[in-house]
Amino acid sequence: MDLQSNNWCGEHDITIADLNFINEDQILDWTLLKNKNILITGGSGSIGSCIVKTLLFISDKQGLNIKLYANGRNFEKLSQVFKKQRRYFNKNLYFLVYDVNQELQFDTKFDFIVHCANITDSQSMIDKPVETINTSYNGTRNVLEYAKQNKIDSLVYLSSIEVYGKTNNIEIDEDDFGLLNFLNLRSSYTESKRLTELLCKSYFSEYKVPVRIARLTQTFGTKISNNDRRMYSQFAESIRDNKPIILHTEGKTKKEYIYTFDAVHCILTLLIKGKDGEVYNVSNPENYLSVLDIANFLTYEYKLPRIVLDINSSNSIKYSQTIDIKLKINKIKEINSFKMTNIDKMFYNALVLSNYLKS
Repeated sequence: MDLQSNNWCGEHDITIADLNFINEDQILDWTLLKNKNILITGGSGSIGSCIVKTLLFISDKQGLNIKLYANGRNFEKLSQVFKKQRRYFNKNLYFLVYDVNQELQFDTKFDFIVHCANITDSQSMIDKPVETINTSYNGTRNVLEYAKQNKIDSLVYLSSIEVYGKTNNIEIDEDDFGLLNFLNLRSSYTESKRLTELLCKSYFSEYKVPVRIARLTQTFGTKISNNDRRMYSQFAESIRDNKPIILHTEGKTKKEYIYTFDAVHCILTLLIKGKDGEVYNVSNPENYLSVLDIANFLTYEYKLPRIVLDINSSNSIKYSQTIDIKLKINKIKEINSFKMTNIDKMFYNALVLSNYLKS
């Protein structure tokens, strides 16, 4: 495909290349999704929106007539995120403005579901721990209940690397777990993720709901939203403004990072080929770095002023506990193994797509 001449919905060439890479995967039988209705909760979020765009692209290129239902709480945000796609694919893309904390009642029967909806920024986890727990548990319970009653083909639930807590083992498989201070308000997210994983497993065991759990490491690499305060977005802003990276911790947390479209590739692999009731680590072992490693690399690569350390106790509550963790991804590689994106290109793509850097 000539990517330069392809103007699919006006998307950037970087995004077109990512979409086409997944589309050309010969391991996955995309025809299993032909004429199917697919619900993506949290459809306006970074991962959810990329899943919607990927499936629209595949449906368009392969003539599959997939109907995508992007769920979100805000119609304006959905409209903005999918402005280009809505114009060209109004018969295949639908918006569902709905709070998943409420019982799911739709006229349409969904065949597949990817449950992405959740609170993800650390400050909200601290300021609104009750809402964080409720959204995680109630939202997941409602999705599972819908899946149970409507006998869907498969459901992927997005969990997090944070469920592992702090462990003495650096290399972690899906059966390992560590310690967690469950009375820390920041743990509202982690503990609720642990609970909802158990809920998924319980619905599979008791009701045979075909759910697969994806435990994702830190994910980024697409356009950065204006209100995103996560680590990588703050680092990207430093590059945009040619200002020093400011660290509010010692930066000792060491883990892996995965490109958003690589994560989407894994999620769709689980949707089509995953085993019901199973948990899968989703990560890129090549991007095993500490926060300080990334800060040093970016400072050198983009010729930024020297890193600033601004560490005090009032900031520490905003961040999860210091961990050193590397996920084993043998289970998902046995289903589908493909070349993933390194951290350098992840930041470059995010900077270009956010207009922080010229391509």
